[in-house]
Amino acid sequence: MQVGFCTLYTFYAYPDTRRFRLSQILVLPPFQHKGIGAALLRAAYVMADKCNAVDVTVSLTVFSMFQHILTVHGQLIHWQHCQH
Repeated sequence: MQVGFCTLYTFYAYPDTRRFRLSQILVLPPFQHKGIGAALLRAAYVMADKCNAVDVTVSLTVFSMFQHILTVHGQLIHWQHCQH
């Protein structure tokens, strides 16, 4: 059963790496507030890490509140990754 999705695009980052852009995250209303969006965001960071991407950015079309959430979760995920 699919309850949500996120869309990532890959961009070139000089000199020979990648940059990921998060375009959208959608979680169906009955499944919101259950940590699924955060899990999708973590999965995006894991994928970026496995692909040796330099970072994950947010599309300009995404709301500013989501950018705040991405920053907070991104810092937490980065901190947790550095602890291992």
